[in-house]
Amino acid sequence: MGWQITAFCVEHMTLQELIKDFPCSFSPTGQSFSAEDVFSAMLPVPFAIGQMGAWTVLCDPLCIITWREQMLAAFSRGRRIFAFVVEGASGIYGFWYFVDGSLVREVLFQEGTCVEEEGALLPEERALHHPWGYDEQNVLNLLEQVTGFGWKQLSGCFFQGLENDLYSNIRAVR
Repeated sequence: MGWQITAFCVEHMTLQELIKDFPCSFSPTGQSFSAEDVFSAMLPVPFAIGQMGAWTVLCDPLCIITWREQMLAAFSRGRRIFAFVVEGASGIYGFWYFVDGSLVREVLFQEGTCVEEEGALLPEERALHHPWGYDEQNVLNLLEQVTGFGWKQLSGCFFQGLENDLYSNIRAVR
């Protein structure tokens, strides 16, 4: 596929609840984007948010939040969060799975080599076609196993643009 996807999925939260309750402030931009725009390097806003059934998906193409493990762990209290990265150009593939305030599993591969791994193998990982490593297909298959929606549903979703204070702080430093 060749997508650049960095996102996290929060269970049992609406778009409005996530925007209101997240530990940093989000502001809707009033723009709407297709999945093709959101999962490319060309998204003109720092974040985009969409709803997939009981899950809210926050796309984070600049990895401003997705790599903040402590923030996502704290936000996962009382719920599950599945964060993932699929970056074909750099060969980075992986995921973080949080349950009720704790990081349960983390796996990160770069150019076919495991560079980070924490936690016990998830039952959902056992069904993967290539359990010895993560690539684009394995990450997307695991997304579907954990959340109940896959790439087909995700690629048909529309997303709302968001800005937030973390991105504003990064822009101010540059």
